[in-house]
Amino acid sequence: MHTAFPWPCSAAFLALSLLTSCAKQGSLARTDRSVTILHANDTYRILGLPEDDLGGVARLRTLRTRLEADGAVIVTHAGDLLAPSLLSKDTHGAHMIDALNHLDGQGDAYDERLVITVGNHEFDRGDCSEGRTLEGMLDDSEFAWVTSNVVWGPKAGSGCDTVVASSNTFPHRVIDAGGLRVAIVSASTGKTHPDFVQDFLDPQTVLREQVPALRADGADVVIALTHLGVDEDRALLASLGDARPDVLLGGHDHAAISEQVEGTWLLKADADLLSAQVVRITLAKDGTLSVAPTLAALDASIPPDPAVDRLAKGHVAAFDARWCGARGLDNACLDAVVGKTATVFDLDETHVRTVETGAADWLADLALDAHRTDGAQVALLNSGSLRLNRRLPAGATLTRRHLEELFPFPTDLRLVHLTGAQLLEVLTHSVHGWTGSGHWLQVAGIRFTHDPTTASVRDLVQVLDDGTTAPIAPTDRLIAVVPRYLVDPTLGDRDGYTMLLPSDVLSGVQTTPLRKLVEAALAGAGADGIQATKDGRICNTLHQACPAP
Repeated sequence: MHTAFPWPCSAAFLALSLLTSCAKQGSLARTDRSVTILHANDTYRILGLPEDDLGGVARLRTLRTRLEADGAVIVTHAGDLLAPSLLSKDTHGAHMIDALNHLDGQGDAYDERLVITVGNHEFDRGDCSEGRTLEGMLDDSEFAWVTSNVVWGPKAGSGCDTVVASSNTFPHRVIDAGGLRVAIVSASTGKTHPDFVQDFLDPQTVLREQVPALRADGADVVIALTHLGVDEDRALLASLGDARPDVLLGGHDHAAISEQVEGTWLLKADADLLSAQVVRITLAKDGTLSVAPTLAALDASIPPDPAVDRLAKGHVAAFDARWCGARGLDNACLDAVVGKTATVFDLDETHVRTVETGAADWLADLALDAHRTDGAQVALLNSGSLRLNRRLPAGATLTRRHLEELFPFPTDLRLVHLTGAQLLEVLTHSVHGWTGSGHWLQVAGIRFTHDPTTASVRDLVQVLDDGTTAPIAPTDRLIAVVPRYLVDPTLGDRDGYTMLLPSDVLSGVQTTPLRKLVEAALAGAGADGIQATKDGRICNTLHQACPAP
């Protein structure tokens, strides 16, 4: 005899508790079921941008509280939160773990509905000994880390014997919320490969295996939580077919993305919690699944949660005291004025990673002008090395804190030989995946047109010392000043600039680090401040009229 309910609801004799249970099952089968996903990524500042009244973990807590008043909420974060930041130089990210441990408002309780994956900057400290530090961060987390494609263990040839073995890392996570079983699987980039990670498995292989298995195991919804470049995310969704997740929540890119690939939403938020993706997932009673995303600005309309705000400010104050005290200075030393800007100083990541800005022009010019006597004709700065993420108004003061936040990494420069053909290849890579990636270049000594619709570079010319321009032939030989990171394979993946050959680095040239050039320029500008205006060296066809091809 057919029954509407599985055993034991079909038993002849039912206790009252089973009758109640079966009634609930029947109710769920006859109604829509929904869950809200609150998603963030790439969070480097625990307070956000307080000068602009934007972002911060305390605002994320407030938004979560508001959403939970209307139903079940799962919070996801796509990585890059332990580093790099000013505070992480001292805490290794422990301050961020503490703040996220309070994101549920429950203090020491384990947050069953917070899931995070690792980004490349979780591995900035890649020496074997740092594996134990990271393990401590994972152990202290009162939430789950899903690391589906990370094979923990010594990297081949590293000589490392550290195995990160935290009970808070999982190959996937399944959460019951809103009457739905929600499964989360992850994929992280291997662009930073520490000694204590054996391998990063191919994301497509991992998802092809796990997504169908999770569905077969009863998952109503499968989420891919990724820390990959947007082009990789797009290719992943396009290639998976029946193994495609119901939604992909990503990171690594710092500008918000909301688009569909093969009918599946690919979603990312702005870095530093300037926004969050709010995703309503509903399984209708007829079995239809719908995904409805909204990008929510974490601005003044969402006040910081008082308890988390106090905690975050306490971490900043404690860091300031330690940092300044170690240098024999008073606790306010990071707010000491080091310069002034006479113009808007725009290093907002949504701008500096996508278009030319006046502040970036000023920085690239400093690098080029300081090394012209060494033969430099071009300067190329990867925007991921410029991490202030602020747009300061004209007349603003620049503080020591601004400098520390602007340059979280070493700023050593190198001179490199390259041909005109290589330069065009470099610039083409720069504009590839134009959505806020850190490999986007700011330049000096050249001009070109960027056409985002075709991801192409054209009309490339050299700007000569007298301001005139000259075409650059493929066979022309040039000397460019670049960050050491772009030409030194020992420092990482070089943002993909493998066409800049380490063998072409000029030897015996004493370069000046970019930070020292900035400090000298700020001091030399005096009370009038620095002039940082753009001059049209990168013409974007979507934003302005550019020369015809």
